[in-house]
Amino acid sequence: MERHAPIATHVSATAYLCICLFALSFASSAFGSDGGTPDANHHRHRRAVLEKCSGQEYNTSQQRCCQGSIVNIPSSLQDSSVGDISRYAWCCASSSYDIRTSLCCGGSLRPDVVSKAERGNYRCCGSDAIDMRKTKCCGSAGKPLGDVPAERASCCAGEPFDNQTTACCADIKFNTTIQLCCQGSITADGGVKTHMCCGAVSYSLADIQNQNLLCCEGQVFENTGDAKCCGPTMYHPSSGEGCCNNEIFDTSQDTCCSGRELRYGFPATEYECCAHGLIAKSSETMCCDRTIVPGRIENGYACCERDSYKLGAQVCCGAPGSKKVEVGSDCTSAQGGIQNQPNPSLGFLSGK
Repeated sequence: MERHAPIATHVSATAYLCICLFALSFASSAFGSDGGTPDANHHRHRRAVLEKCSGQEYNTSQQRCCQGSIVNIPSSLQDSSVGDISRYAWCCASSSYDIRTSLCCGGSLRPDVVSKAERGNYRCCGSDAIDMRKTKCCGSAGKPLGDVPAERASCCAGEPFDNQTTACCADIKFNTTIQLCCQGSITADGGVKTHMCCGAVSYSLADIQNQNLLCCEGQVFENTGDAKCCGPTMYHPSSGEGCCNNEIFDTSQDTCCSGRELRYGFPATEYECCAHGLIAKSSETMCCDRTIVPGRIENGYACCERDSYKLGAQVCCGAPGSKKVEVGSDCTSAQGGIQNQPNPSLGFLSGK
């Protein structure tokens, strides 16, 4: 009897081996030797995505549209395993470049900058690329730092300097420990820790703290008594002077309302302001919420919003902006406003 079973087994094993070899070959073509990151050959066959540039189609995996022209991406990106090349292939004018190793400065490509590890140390300065560890960008020109530490470098008149104890005043360097720059002029009275500017001059911080001097809008005055600033001048409230909108006035002759409206001929000792009006202090009127109403506080009246009421005889019930006062049931049922006191013998009860 012919035995065919061994032949069938042999064919089946051979077919299985062929399938395994084919799968291994496919995996090797798509992945590197470590079986993980896709190798360069795989990235050369990125899926093509077509877009249009000035009406013409281009392959986004190999080209860019720069200023209306189709250009090839750098070879460093075509041959590397960077994945999404759109993150690194940018336009510089009408050229494409790899942002990991090049800079585009003022529309000019600087391809010779550095390796990927050095890229973070460079920046554009005008149309040039400079190494920030060795160069300072002053204006649009790179200047050698020399012995100036990069982290403390500033520019003055187009040259770098150490800003730890030096500053720039109208393109002139000065020592901040003993000098100040006041309105473009260098003063030698003291440095930033002991002095400050008042206009174009400097004065001692100790004099300000001791109230020996006043700085009024760029003018320095000796403080004699209770002096205060009124615009660029000073005045003395104790001598009957007042300040209204940067103007000194005599309080025995005039009154200032809202700090800016001077009412001539109405002495501040006799009148008081209420919004845009005046109230004679000798009259039986008062000001409630910018409204002139009957009564005086010294005569036992108080405000209830834009009205007044007599303490002890009336109460202000739940008015917004006023203290809530509750007396008996009248205030409980009231919707706000003035209510008559139900029992004057109870007196005035302050609310919560």
